[in-house]
Amino acid sequence: MVLIILQGVAFQTKWLELGQSRNAPVDAMSLMKQSGGPNLATGIPTDKAPDYTIQQFSFISTFSGRKEWRVVSDEAQLYKEEGVNHLKKVRAWIYNPQGEATEVTALEAKYIQSSRVIELFGSVVAQLPDGFIVKSDYLLHDPQRKTIEFPLPWPVIGDGTQLKPSGEKRSDAFQPKLSFSAVGGSLHLKTNQVQLFSQVIVTLDRPDAERTETALREKRPSPTGRKHPGVPDRTLISADRALLLKKEGRIQFTMSDQTPIAQRFVRILQPRTYARGRKATADFSQSNGILHWLSLDDDVLIKERSSAETEESLKSPTNQTGRPPNVAQYITSGRAEFDIDTDQVTFKVFPQAYQGDSTLTGDWMILHRETDVVEVINGNAYNAGSP
Repeated sequence: MVLIILQGVAFQTKWLELGQSRNAPVDAMSLMKQSGGPNLATGIPTDKAPDYTIQQFSFISTFSGRKEWRVVSDEAQLYKEEGVNHLKKVRAWIYNPQGEATEVTALEAKYIQSSRVIELFGSVVAQLPDGFIVKSDYLLHDPQRKTIEFPLPWPVIGDGTQLKPSGEKRSDAFQPKLSFSAVGGSLHLKTNQVQLFSQVIVTLDRPDAERTETALREKRPSPTGRKHPGVPDRTLISADRALLLKKEGRIQFTMSDQTPIAQRFVRILQPRTYARGRKATADFSQSNGILHWLSLDDDVLIKERSSAETEESLKSPTNQTGRPPNVAQYITSGRAEFDIDTDQVTFKVFPQAYQGDSTLTGDWMILHRETDVVEVINGNAYNAGSP
């Protein structure tokens, strides 16, 4: 059963006078001109006036006793024959199965009575239950699919404090950040998973290493006195697609099969490091909620970051296969694991380190980024092809 609750002051617009006599026909185009010009919302009748106009509109939709969403607006225009409601200056609350609300503001909205689908248009800002902010110019909520969608080709950006996996907020002194930009995306209300569909760039910021250590040790100094100079304060990850598993505290990055093989790489930038691989996973599942572990898989390459490798460069695909030009030192492998807390990178699956004409191989390699020392397990060294 669907329950619809309407509140507001209604006017039957076919009898609005608009400076004419009561019996004079209402000109639809004149009415729309008075109500603010062309609509942002699509699918609104343009050749007729609405059957009703309601000021200070309020609407609640429930299904099987569960509240699905609620909306309020400065004005609503109702079209009875089409089963469409057009809302202006909108605030909405979209509820997940646990009853938690994502609060959304937008310039306009359209509600389809038969399906209970609501679309929001123009300057859309959605605040998720954990405080994370997502922005776009279009949002679609389908209660039957239990999703909030930003369909292709709509750009979407997200920005917010990384909360603990429990959803617990943290103090102002300890505020890691996660932000992203993409084209197209969706939020599944039941699983709290966020999918980003295309042209993904995720930014993971962590507090200053000194402040992080202090916070984690309750303001006691590090027993080793380490400063962690190489620990990155910002990590940027570029991919075709991303899946944010918010409950698990992980983000999975993949590439599309439609991307040319030479460009089909997830790319990672840190203050001193450039890395690439066919897929990647970022993990911030520990209780402190900050990024502490990254992995790259398949055709991995890691080297020192150059001045040309900027955040802007991640927006443009480039061919990445073969030996990187004008690079004296780099490491390749089938898998690389970044331990952000210890500032080490472990290379597995046929790792090889290159320096000039010399090549170093081994079962495992560990790059200590604090000292730039490479530790090799069961290694062999080659020079210009000779062992």
